[in-house]
Amino acid sequence: MHLAALLAPRSFRLPLTAAVAVALAAPLGSAAFAADGSALDLPPLHVVLPAGYTFDTHEQPVTGTGPNDERVTVTVTTRPAAAPSDPAQLSAEESARQFADGPMSGIASRGDRKVLRPLARFPTQDGKAAYSVVSEWSTGMFSKSHLVQYLFASADTVVYFSFEGPGAADPVVKQLDAALQNQRWDQ
Repeated sequence: MHLAALLAPRSFRLPLTAAVAVALAAPLGSAAFAADGSALDLPPLHVVLPAGYTFDTHEQPVTGTGPNDERVTVTVTTRPAAAPSDPAQLSAEESARQFADGPMSGIASRGDRKVLRPLARFPTQDGKAAYSVVSEWSTGMFSKSHLVQYLFASADTVVYFSFEGPGAADPVVKQLDAALQNQRWDQ
């Protein structure tokens, strides 16, 4: 099933594919990615994830794996510094809020997924916005899978994280929440 969501005309556009990867469209700049162990430098956002996460930072979106075979997708979009000011254009923070309220929440509840943490604001620095939603589903008589999503935004940048893998969500969420609450922003 293909789900496409356009947040608003002439704003950050966030189309979704069935693989839950986010392709962020115009106006876009490119972000440089650097990974050292489980540290991800996604200027202007810098995070250190729990041990065991590895990433291929050569392409956008960034893909990786977690310690328990989670598939990780990280997508970053930035406004070009020289972009003309357009009053009809939504800020990155407003676009992020709309994406979190709509498609991000929809992905969490798709199919037989049970939403364990409905969309909620996530702690971040002043002037930034962050959201999280967590879901889980049964994959067999005694097994579960989880999807944990985070969305961070500053005035010029949106960063979307998707962690999907086997097992219950609770232990993964505890680790990721603790790590991502310590995010650092350049701007």
